[in-house]
Amino acid sequence: MAAAKAALPWTMQEAAAPAGHKGHDIGADRAVAIATGRGLSAPWLLVPPAEAGNPYLVASVIAQAQDARAIYVDAADGRVLADMRYAGFGIGARAIEWGIAVHQGQQYGEANRLVMLAGCIAIMLLAISAPMLWWKRRRNGRLEAPPRAAHPKRARGVAAIMLAVGALFPLTGATMVAALLLDWLWGRWRPA
Repeated sequence: MAAAKAALPWTMQEAAAPAGHKGHDIGADRAVAIATGRGLSAPWLLVPPAEAGNPYLVASVIAQAQDARAIYVDAADGRVLADMRYAGFGIGARAIEWGIAVHQGQQYGEANRLVMLAGCIAIMLLAISAPMLWWKRRRNGRLEAPPRAAHPKRARGVAAIMLAVGALFPLTGATMVAALLLDWLWGRWRPA
């Protein structure tokens, strides 16, 4: 079950496999021949039936979103029980598959991987530089927030950006709320 789930595209992983028939097993070679006869090209993954009555699963190895395809072949008689492909997905499923392929750096080749790597490096640099900048801007050598911005319009602009980012990425928003709450609590309870 887990192997079949891992072989499927993300949007098909929770879907129930079609039921096959119990009987003589056609064998893995025959199941692959049936799938390739339907146009499934290598590279592919083969998941044999876990128990009698389950079908073979032959799924393409996904390099780009449009490569998503899975064929279920009845282990007893070789009938194709389901042939699912990217072109048959709904708009939401296609968007998810495309987004995952882009996020994993697969959709557009080396350029895609380099852009994703740049994003990872930028996040690492932010994680390192943010505490350093905060430390340099602290007031009176004490553990407290930096002084307020001199220009209220700029402060409102930054607050609007933070609200948008917090709404778009809820965990980031929760982290910002927690930081504001801790700062407020520290301001109320710190010694004078």
